[in-house]
Amino acid sequence: MTNKVRAENIRIQLEVDFRSGDWEHFRIRAQAPMTSRRIYAVADIHGYDFQLNSMVRRISEDMAEVPGANPIIIFLGDYIDRGPNSKLVVERLCELRTNGIFDCVLLRGNHEQWLIDFAQDSTVLPLWGRKGGLQTLCSYGVPLSQIEAGIKNPLVAEDVRRQFLNLVPLEHMAFFRSLQSHFEFGDYFFAHAGVDPDIPLDQQTDHDLTWIRYKFLESRKDFGKVVVHGHTPAENVESLPNRINVDTEIYTRGVLNCVILEDRTRHLLSVKGDHSTHAD
Repeated sequence: MTNKVRAENIRIQLEVDFRSGDWEHFRIRAQAPMTSRRIYAVADIHGYDFQLNSMVRRISEDMAEVPGANPIIIFLGDYIDRGPNSKLVVERLCELRTNGIFDCVLLRGNHEQWLIDFAQDSTVLPLWGRKGGLQTLCSYGVPLSQIEAGIKNPLVAEDVRRQFLNLVPLEHMAFFRSLQSHFEFGDYFFAHAGVDPDIPLDQQTDHDLTWIRYKFLESRKDFGKVVVHGHTPAENVESLPNRINVDTEIYTRGVLNCVILEDRTRHLLSVKGDHSTHAD
């Protein structure tokens, strides 16, 4: 089936949602969160190169349509797994980071962490393979039958690990190992998964930044900055007083989202393509 981008891919203003909890402590703030530089924060890509390329084009168009000084693109992690073309996604991100056209920040997601762990320890394969690693290994040329056997057999898993390391470009492994755990700018804090609400932002652990879920998602605390994240998909993009969740599960809906933060405003860009069969 041919991939198609929706014609209605336009900026949509995101209002802050005060309806879903007790946010009175945010309402009394004198001013909304601020950034002096336009930021594009892109959600989990999960191996969907078509949507990534569509989003890059759409961001370029948005920059032309609504000019702004010195914009930055922040990718929130989970570039690989589940989707069909993880290798192509990594190639494109490497290109974006080195060609100088965009100022890019690339964060590490839990799926990149699984790959990094697997490169050192084949016992990771049964878990990672069932969570989308199988598709990533296939995209790098490891035979499907060998991966499936490796998920069941530790000896074969080690063979899969060695074969993968022979196939993956050195540039790609350097890319995975170079990814940041978080990024801060203005009144915003960017992390793949979120933050521990009980710990100051400057004391967060890499594990929580990469893996945390419900303790963070259920918190109504002021974290000190608005946290922009992906990791745990929502039905729609969540624009809350203390956090923004950009992930709506690309591998079931085919939609890739990007939130635009500038001055005191929030906007949304989305692109859509067909999605393929994926791992649960």
